[in-house]
Amino acid sequence: MEGGLWDDNCIITMAKSIFRDYGFVWKSNPAAPLPRHSGLDWDSESSLPPDAFETCSIVYDTAFRGKRSILCQERHGSIEASANRGEVHCASFAFDVCLKAFESLEHYVGSQSSPGADGEEKCGTMVYWKRTELQAEAVDEAGGVDRFLGEPRTSQLDLCSMRDIVTTLVPFSMVCGPFIGQLEKTTQTAVIFSDRGHPISKCMEVRFLVSFMIQTSEYKPFKKEAFEDDPNVTPLSACPIAEEQALALGPMSSSVRNRGMGDGLLPQRLIEKNKAIRAGLGQFTLDSSSVIIRSRWYCWGTLACCAVLVVWGLVIGFIVNERIQGVDPFNISIFCWTFAGFLTIFIKSLRVENWPWRDFFRGRVVCRFVSEVVAVSRIPVQLSLSILLRLEPIVITNKKGPFPCAWCESLGPAQASLG
Repeated sequence: MEGGLWDDNCIITMAKSIFRDYGFVWKSNPAAPLPRHSGLDWDSESSLPPDAFETCSIVYDTAFRGKRSILCQERHGSIEASANRGEVHCASFAFDVCLKAFESLEHYVGSQSSPGADGEEKCGTMVYWKRTELQAEAVDEAGGVDRFLGEPRTSQLDLCSMRDIVTTLVPFSMVCGPFIGQLEKTTQTAVIFSDRGHPISKCMEVRFLVSFMIQTSEYKPFKKEAFEDDPNVTPLSACPIAEEQALALGPMSSSVRNRGMGDGLLPQRLIEKNKAIRAGLGQFTLDSSSVIIRSRWYCWGTLACCAVLVVWGLVIGFIVNERIQGVDPFNISIFCWTFAGFLTIFIKSLRVENWPWRDFFRGRVVCRFVSEVVAVSRIPVQLSLSILLRLEPIVITNKKGPFPCAWCESLGPAQASLG
């Protein structure tokens, strides 16, 4: 490995070490089940025939401090996702192997005079891929980081030979489904049990955005019927995340080969999302059970208005003095003081339910609910939720509603949480 880059020799050496050490682990626990890859399994309860499917896998920019996530749509329609940094790191190797297989197949198919040999089953399977490397970073005037893009490697194939289809499906199973998570666990196990004299270390991460898709011709009629009625329902390959945050151009484009982004910045909308999240995080101070947002203008502005009312009431009392017969001018002062106290309590309780006075005087708003975070920070609801879910290893967010299990397996009643 030179300059932090990994080559074939690095991969071979690492693979030998991993399987040698993992073999020792498996021998010590032979009852452990062998990994099973379900990314290309067919659902027998599905209304679609077995040869009608679309599967897709992308690595996209989350617009959260340059973090990337994996999202894949399996053959039977289920969606899997991972934001684990180790899995995203291991995904770079799996996607690179798959990319090399696709590009080699493209060269092989292009060199053949006919789409398939005699006697082979004729199919119409489309394979699309695009991989864009994130090369350099630059700090803008606001202190944010803009990432430059390398020349994308993208193409599209229409396969008619079952041999070619299998050639694509085998490496594709490594990037769609649980394989990446299993690879990350295997690597961690190999690192733990590696020889101290020859320790195993991970290669440098290659940062990229990628979109791979495989679609059979039998699936196209079902796709048109399923998605033409509701434009808001789309497959993963055509969703806004794939197009805007993974830079996928769409497999149905007639000029997909020549529509490369080239060297340039990420799309403007993605840059704006990154800046909005950076601005939102700049306001947050995370606690075990709350999010503290600095809002001195709100707190101290309220106190300043109330102080003006108090001083104004005193001034009126001294100015009027005994000029108005039968009227105590300091009653006006008492009224101003009472109104100032009511105004302080009202403004303090308007947006936040439980706000300690100590934090109020220090210009800090203590938020224990997502609605309070949105009301105080004025960040859009979806953006606030994405920030809180991304920060869940630090702040445990209890989810309420009819479908809490969609977010987590269990919610402990003793957990400190942000509701």
